Amino acid sequence: MKLRKLAEEDIPFCVQLRKEALWPYVSNSTTWHEDSEFKAMSRKVRLGTDDILEICGEKVGLFAVHYNKDHILLGMIAILPKYQKQGIGKKLLDFIKNEAMQKRVAIKLGVHPENSKALNFYIKNGFTYTDEPYKRESSANREMIWKG
Repeated sequence: MKLRKLAEEDIPFCVQLRKEALWPYVSNSTTWHEDSEFKAMSRKVRLGTDDILEICGEKVGLFAVHYNKDHILLGMIAILPKYQKQGIGKKLLDFIKNEAMQKRVAIKLGVHPENSKALNFYIKNGFTYTDEPYKRESSANREMIWKG
């Protein structure tokens, strides 16, 4: 497993990843619009900051972490469905938890309330809901926090 910084040529993969791994949970419609999703993903990801996850040279996921003074914002862990349930997300989450413990800060994230797989994953890994609205983007996401 290898992380490398996201480059512009990775955006088509990120769009496909969104379609395969996230679309069933974040879609307000049943229609996929490739052009609008490409534009949205181009605005959402951070080139040179977010990470592409590779296994044996194959792109399998996206990992977005943003460091703030008082917390770490986990922007995204997205793994292609065929690589899910193999402990990859847990390894990434454990990595961030270790960093949070060393820095003595919390981890915050937002999860779409209909994404039961992600909600269960984060709850199983010690995250709880907050009463705060998720502030990273205008969305229906619920904020969760891990305090170690």
